[in-house]
Amino acid sequence: AKKFDSPTFSVHVGLDTIKVRSQYLWRLLESPCKGNVTRHEDGRHTVRIHKYSYEALLAYGQYLHEDRVDCRPEVAVELLELAEEYVDSTGLAEKCAQLVRRAATAGSLAQCVSSCLFLHRSALAVEVTKLRLCVDNACDIMQVVDACDLNDPQAQYIQDIVMNFAAGNATAIVKSERFSSLDDTLKSRLFVKLASMGLLKT
Repeated sequence: AKKFDSPTFSVHVGLDTIKVRSQYLWRLLESPCKGNVTRHEDGRHTVRIHKYSYEALLAYGQYLHEDRVDCRPEVAVELLELAEEYVDSTGLAEKCAQLVRRAATAGSLAQCVSSCLFLHRSALAVEVTKLRLCVDNACDIMQVVDACDLNDPQAQYIQDIVMNFAAGNATAIVKSERFSSLDDTLKSRLFVKLASMGLLKT
């Protein structure tokens, strides 16, 4: 069987590989009553998975075959979710977290933080925020965290990190392109923070 295909096709993973590397998929294939599994006359099985992107499923197929994660950090965060849903015990979640730590860029930080918070991986979100926060993405991170449940202490902590960073880089952030598109409530919150630190003069 082919291992990998183009996005117009399916991701192919051998049955032996699935049996050894993914108990979740193996149980799915063995269960005749699952609606998303098709058994073909030639012995092949098809599992239809619509929840994850093609890129994430392709990376998962490659991981099952090669035991390595090779994808964009945003896809690695999606793979984290897949690993948790599939109760993956092969170390996929930790490999994804390592890739996010290593490969998240200033440009991809907002999406990575958003995904991490959504998946309750807030400690990872804090870690990558500390590593990659800059003037160019601070406003985006403010918006991401503002949209989250601030009952999560880690989300609150990220908000504090970003606000303190913004206070220390106020001039550059206020002059940035992203600041003009920032929600008025967030702008007000930032100005209150700056005023409380004595950084606004009248």
